Amino acid sequence: MLKSYFRIFFWMTLFFFIGTLVANLNMMEGMSSIIEGFVGALLFGVAASAAVGTLNARRSRQVAGANAQGDIYSPVQTRQIKLSLPSDRVFHMVSHYFREVARFDVLGGDQLAGSLEARVPASMLRVLGSGIKAEVAKDGEGSVVTITARPSLPAAMADFGKNLKLVLDAENYLKAADHQ
Repeated sequence: MLKSYFRIFFWMTLFFFIGTLVANLNMMEGMSSIIEGFVGALLFGVAASAAVGTLNARRSRQVAGANAQGDIYSPVQTRQIKLSLPSDRVFHMVSHYFREVARFDVLGGDQLAGSLEARVPASMLRVLGSGIKAEVAKDGEGSVVTITARPSLPAAMADFGKNLKLVLDAENYLKAADHQ
């Protein structure tokens, strides 16, 4: 959890410092504008990381519920699911889930390689979009599915549990289909 606070602090401080530096260099000269911009950026970084980090942590905990495995606060989420079904059938289940159940925009898939990529469209007020990738591998008589969801923006600092919800929903669907 601290890692997400530090990531938010670093990026917010950096962006704010660059913005104030550009604005202050036009009005003042020299070292005073750099120091003033840096102090303002540090204060903004602390306030922004406290606010955004806390909101991200609360929402991520709410989405995870009792299934709080791994780093639930990270915007990049990965889950491995072991299933008893053969890999070709699991690939079709994942494809069906992506296309029909979750209604993702499927970008491409290769059944021989066992990979399927999709994206979640951007929604102006909720999320900037995500990319989701599933890799199916044979594991003895069954198979292993690795689902990874990551934000479309590489520099995303917090996603408020959106990618965690994507992988948990896919995991729950595949486990329920495996038990039928």
